[in-house]
Amino acid sequence: MSARPAAEQTVLAELVDADGQPFEVVEAPEASARVPRSLRDRVAELAARADEPAPAGPRPAPAPAATSSRSTSQPSFIVARLLAERGFWSLTPALQQEFAVDDLRGTLEVIPSQRGLSGGRERIVFHGLVSLWAEGPRDLPEVTTSFHALAQRLGWSWGGRTSADIASALELLTLTGYKFVGEAEPGPFSDMFTLVQRVITWKGPARSSNRHVRIVFNEAIFDYLSDRSVIRRLDYGAVSQIKPQQQLAQALLFFLDAQPGHRPQPGDRLERIERLVDGRLAATLGVKPVLKEFHRLLRTACATVENASARYERVSMEPRRAQRFARNEPRYLLVAVRNRMIKLP
Repeated sequence: MSARPAAEQTVLAELVDADGQPFEVVEAPEASARVPRSLRDRVAELAARADEPAPAGPRPAPAPAATSSRSTSQPSFIVARLLAERGFWSLTPALQQEFAVDDLRGTLEVIPSQRGLSGGRERIVFHGLVSLWAEGPRDLPEVTTSFHALAQRLGWSWGGRTSADIASALELLTLTGYKFVGEAEPGPFSDMFTLVQRVITWKGPARSSNRHVRIVFNEAIFDYLSDRSVIRRLDYGAVSQIKPQQQLAQALLFFLDAQPGHRPQPGDRLERIERLVDGRLAATLGVKPVLKEFHRLLRTACATVENASARYERVSMEPRRAQRFARNEPRYLLVAVRNRMIKLP
């Protein structure tokens, strides 16, 4: 099997590069059956599928995944690294205007629907779906579950608005668009997508907890999730401890849990994460104030995450050690020290 074309390598490598830090693993092994098709082949296939007749009805729910080798007695909550950063999730989801997030080698444009943008609620629902998918065989880009089972995974108690909140989140995940524009040989390219391609619900009243739902991930997102190195455990207990209005703190916890850490010495129990506190980090977390205001907000968010999560020994903004700084050069580091994370199966 041939390696990925240069343009597709750049899509995966540069879009992931939120803070100038490449992934540990971007390329899949050449012999892997999971190497995705080229961008042109995927577009051609999707165009061909558009001419096929739609199925008569939703697929029957698959057998429970209890026999999966990945099933555990304690359900885990999974976070995907790229999808925890880069401005995919707005802190002002009611915003109706298109905006863009720039990094060194490309631009991610976020295109709202008439119903708004995907925000913090959609981020949690989406990663709940990723968590359910990760415990299964991972061979199909879909999840079949019920509203009640999804609410349980999210730690949400069932109430009068729970069903409506889930349905609205699924709708925004399907409607919010993204466009990545980057440079590659032989020239500029763009990739337009949504996170979820299709949502089918059936069985029971529209607001019933027994409502069944089948989610189909966008093909590009499925290709990304199929690389095991990009999914990590999320401390959802800590997410639940953070108040809904503390959106920056929630975004920061998702971001940190998705990042790989480094150990100063082999065998250390603790690992360390460092990121420059600059405009790219602000955009990664969905914030667009002036940098001085971002410093104030980030300090508060650091303290909130440190208090909420037992995983982190310290989360703080620290001055960089340098004799001189150039004009507009970042002067602070985001530093997180945490207990070493267990790898996913």
